[in-house]
Amino acid sequence: MSKIIPVEPFDLILFGATGDLAKREIIPALYSGFKIGQVPPEFRLAGVSRSQLSDDEFRSIARTAILGADPGAETNSELTNRFLSRLSFVSADASNGVGWERLAAWPRPQTICTFFLSVSPVIFENIVQLIGHHKLAQSATRIVVEKPFGQNLESAQKLNRILTAVRRIADLPNRSLPW
Repeated sequence: MSKIIPVEPFDLILFGATGDLAKREIIPALYSGFKIGQVPPEFRLAGVSRSQLSDDEFRSIARTAILGADPGAETNSELTNRFLSRLSFVSADASNGVGWERLAAWPRPQTICTFFLSVSPVIFENIVQLIGHHKLAQSATRIVVEKPFGQNLESAQKLNRILTAVRRIADLPNRSLPW
């Protein structure tokens, strides 16, 4: 029998939250972890995309995703409703920075925050730069980049430099950006 190791409370900012990977894999996996007690009840998830959705519309998308992956999950079960109550939606655009002020205000201070980039690799760089620009990277911040990591060696190396710069800035008292 496997041992369930709970994780600390965290905030997850999921870019591409209305996309196929989020609906097929990420949201159902988080629900599964919540169901078995690995994901803490204090966790929060902000779904991010350019779409204009309310929190309730996003929760409806997530509910459908959960039921598609776990037919045993009841539509109105208390557990499912508790999980969905932890979800919010923020419309933000990585190409022009619209919506980022609201997104920047969302994470809780002193809480582990993970940015999950479930988007096309062509916008990784913009998102990471905006994370840095809005000073969202803290020492406990994690940035998860969905593969592929760049389109070629040169773009992968460039993305790695940008990620490293944002990480270093998070650890500095005067966090000025190199770009």
